[in-house]
Amino acid sequence: ALDSIEEDLNQLKDELDEARSLLSNEKEKDFSEATGTISMVLHRLREHADGAQPVITSRQRLEATLIAEVALMKLSIGEIQESFKDKDSQMQDVSNNLQQVLDRQQNLNEEFLNLERSLDMKVDRIA
Repeated sequence: ALDSIEEDLNQLKDELDEARSLLSNEKEKDFSEATGTISMVLHRLREHADGAQPVITSRQRLEATLIAEVALMKLSIGEIQESFKDKDSQMQDVSNNLQQVLDRQQNLNEEFLNLERSLDMKVDRIA
């Protein structure tokens, strides 16, 4: 859309230059023709300017929407990162607790074996 507007503006500039040339070269004879050409060029310039405004407004709205979406994405990413940190911390706690349980199990197994040996020795003394 902007390319076609740019092409139209270039064409209008050429027509405006032509109108200026007509004004300077043949002032009296072609004055009414030059005035008409200038009027037509100005009218087309206004039409193109009016046509470009909705495109500019639309792009500005799109840009604002994209900026808002990027900001929301950044917030979401921050929340996800924080959630990962929390989960990592929880997993570390679970790992520590599991290690403590495994250590306690090992200690209980050793105590059980010691009690079994002690009981066996007492039974041997009695018999």
